Amino acid sequence: APLEEDRKVPAIPTVSYSINWDSLNTRRKITSDLRDEICDFYYSVQKNPKDQISKLKEMLEEYSDIQIFYNYLENAYREEEDFVNANEIARLTAKKFPDYIFGKVSQIEIYLDSKELDKIPELLHDKFDFRLLYPEKATFHIQEVLAFNFALGKYFALKTDPNTATEYLEKIKGIDEDHIFVKQLQKFINKNSGLKFYQKVLNKLK
Repeated sequence: APLEEDRKVPAIPTVSYSINWDSLNTRRKITSDLRDEICDFYYSVQKNPKDQISKLKEMLEEYSDIQIFYNYLENAYREEEDFVNANEIARLTAKKFPDYIFGKVSQIEIYLDSKELDKIPELLHDKFDFRLLYPEKATFHIQEVLAFNFALGKYFALKTDPNTATEYLEKIKGIDEDHIFVKQLQKFINKNSGLKFYQKVLNKLK
């Protein structure tokens, strides 16, 4: 008879989940106007990040408990290649919201920038699916899911695993095929996985 350990399988959530615009992880009552602003930033940060930075800083002063504004601001800085300010916001987000997706995504981005890839599995408890990280959560905001898959796609690209990185790319496409993360992650995979992959093959042939 097989050992008990052999019959154990990873716990995968069986409950269904949904992705929406309303799961903002705050006790604050979100007015319809504020909700509309949050939705508008989703698009404007992608199209014209530079112009959104000052606006997002103002939003953070007024709504310091709303995590998504930190993520939008971090993304805007990264779009402008202002990595000093991006990482400053990332560190703040990770410190303020360590147990939430945006906090973990920001910490992943810091580790990616510093090439401390080995710290990422430990941060995620080897759970590379947001549903496994939060099995009790039934709804997720579209931005937190996209940000999580984008960060993990870059992680696997740097780990020279383009196939898994591409799986995360496909997850993003399945949610919003026009999102800027699609083009950025594809470029990142091509840049970081391709050359390293062929170097690995060549090394094996030596």
